[in-house]
Amino acid sequence: MVTREDVLNAYRFVLGREPENSEVITIHLNFPTVKALREHFMASEEFVSSTYGLLTVGRYAERTRQEIQIDCADEELDAMLRETSRTWSQFGEEAPHWSVLTSERYSPDNIDENIAQFYLSGVHDLQVALNALRRAGLKAEGFERALDFGCGVGRLSMPLSSIATQVTSVDVSPGHLKLARARAAETGVSNVDFVQLRDLRALDDFSGYDFILSLIVLQHNPPPVMAYAFRRLLRALRSGGVAVIQMPTFISEYFSVEHYLANPTGDMEMHALPQSAIFEIISQEGCRVVEVTEDASIGAMGLSHRFTIEKL
Repeated sequence: MVTREDVLNAYRFVLGREPENSEVITIHLNFPTVKALREHFMASEEFVSSTYGLLTVGRYAERTRQEIQIDCADEELDAMLRETSRTWSQFGEEAPHWSVLTSERYSPDNIDENIAQFYLSGVHDLQVALNALRRAGLKAEGFERALDFGCGVGRLSMPLSSIATQVTSVDVSPGHLKLARARAAETGVSNVDFVQLRDLRALDDFSGYDFILSLIVLQHNPPPVMAYAFRRLLRALRSGGVAVIQMPTFISEYFSVEHYLANPTGDMEMHALPQSAIFEIISQEGCRVVEVTEDASIGAMGLSHRFTIEKL
């Protein structure tokens, strides 16, 4: 049985800080054993980032080239989106939780005994995202309309529902969305609307959001799709709205649309969008950068950053 003191010790000795509030302490009392609690904290992005970051400062600074094709024809964009949708629809049927957090604990064979930890990780990751807003003196709760882009099985949608009047959660995978809806029903969450994204152009109809969140999602799309979706997400913010969006910014020096379409992998892909392109889109969409933080979302594969953005 996990006690309040166990939770406090986990925060103090693993993360090196005090808990955000009493609510997160209560949530972590749901862990069945101290061992499970410890494993959860040590697998958290905050802990991984704090230890992994000691080894990553300055990586790729010697590189002088990053030729990533972003512009492409509409039919090429559609072909890339179809491939991504096909892959993630398959993941949604075969390994839905594992495909969100690629840990053996969340594989189909193990998810039942670890489902509580899986969804608790979303509570923590949302708070880390909101901390960037707090550091900038921006509102971090009481949102009217929030968007969870790439919601998967609702890992972030559930905690988002407690800080927004209405949440729109979008994903390409029917299998993921089915489980997300079931989780919302089980937990009594009624203010989340789960929407299947069948075409990126549907994002043009999204508008008026005062908070948009997207973590470990855009990275699984080729750069032209990343850029297109990122631009539409910023366009969907209302004036004064804020977004926290994570994307890798360096994995390889080269990406070609022609080569990509000619060599489909059918696997979980990982791509990067150069920071120069990211900042250009932010500026063009009338936004400003509030904070950029390197994270460990893709491990040693490359560089990943979390961008906190405000619509002017």
